[in-house]
Amino acid sequence: MSAEPPARATPGLLASLANRRVLAILLLGFSSGLPIALVAGTLQAWLKDYGFTIKAIAIFTWVQLPYTLKFLWAPALDRFTLPLLGRRRGWILLFQTLLAAAFLLYAVIHPAQNVIIIGIVAIALAALSASQDIVIDAYRADVLPPAERGLGAAAVVTGYRLAMITSGALALIASDQIGWHATFIALAAIMLACTLFTWFAPEPQSPPNPPRTLLSAVIEPLREFVRRPGFIALLALIVFYKLGDALALSLATPFLKSIGFSNTDIGAISKGFGLVATIVGSFAGGLIVARIGLFRALLWLGVAQAITILPFAVLALTGKDYTGLIVAIGVQYFGDGMGSAAFVAFLTALCSARFSAFQYALFSSIASIGRVIVGPLAGAWAQSLGWWNFYVGCLFVCIPGMIMVWWLRERLTALDAPAR
Repeated sequence: MSAEPPARATPGLLASLANRRVLAILLLGFSSGLPIALVAGTLQAWLKDYGFTIKAIAIFTWVQLPYTLKFLWAPALDRFTLPLLGRRRGWILLFQTLLAAAFLLYAVIHPAQNVIIIGIVAIALAALSASQDIVIDAYRADVLPPAERGLGAAAVVTGYRLAMITSGALALIASDQIGWHATFIALAAIMLACTLFTWFAPEPQSPPNPPRTLLSAVIEPLREFVRRPGFIALLALIVFYKLGDALALSLATPFLKSIGFSNTDIGAISKGFGLVATIVGSFAGGLIVARIGLFRALLWLGVAQAITILPFAVLALTGKDYTGLIVAIGVQYFGDGMGSAAFVAFLTALCSARFSAFQYALFSSIASIGRVIVGPLAGAWAQSLGWWNFYVGCLFVCIPGMIMVWWLRERLTALDAPAR
């Protein structure tokens, strides 16, 4: 069997953005990303402003646990349908409304006087955010035809990143200008406005029937996946495809500080310019997936995201150099964006429409396993081997993923067929 994908027409970028499905994915990606920066960082700044110790603030990092465990309740979101806006959009609307209410609670709660309530609301907010992610990921898998998966992946990455800037950097700036009370009210208003995106989003053309029981919502998607040819190799590809790239980015900030760059340098170039490079790379990757198909996109964009690690290795040799920093950040984050678009398209293609909430949540959790296991060792590795060896090593960590892509070329080509 040939691994070459069928020929396909590629829409232009403006035409793709005008596509209601892709535009809806972009807007819902913003809704998905808005709570995460609040939970992961802004909340810590808020507590610090009210005199909490670093030790106390560190405890609040545990509230992010629902993002890792979201596959546990994803089957319920596959099984049950709310009476409004269909199988996916009804749940999205509910979670968006509850998230807006949680944001508003922070506007009226004084942290120093209600620390237990702050913790409860933070856990609830993270659980609601993770639940919204589950259903938005499932909606994307259900609504996009194969030819639009790459563009949809680029759209969701872009919306997500823009939202994290809104509830992260912009929220911190606003807190200094208008205070935390007004900032949380503004975030609640933005979150509530995201419900308009849900009303705008189209329904899938042929929505599948949900599983008949909650038990079948757990058993059937697992059985369906393990019966696929090469399912173990597919799991290995999920784990390894982004592992080297993720390791390289995981220590970017301490690496840049260790060779003499200031927080301002890192914030402006790494976080600012890097965001732009990621967004551009995501759209470039999405267009490439649409143009050449999933297998060849995963292969070539995977190679590209591996090679783009090298400028960091060069920077480790040259030391503090602003031109080198700009090149390294631009190239690395552009490659990361392209690889992420291909990877999200791959995970989306793996999902069966009946079980897309559970399967996507499970696949994304599996993808994090390698980073969770190897990530804590990265610091010791960099310290013992040096930054040059660390980044060259990250490039070699990318090789197993590329081998798996080539091995699975026929299976990946088959995923470009119309949705099951």
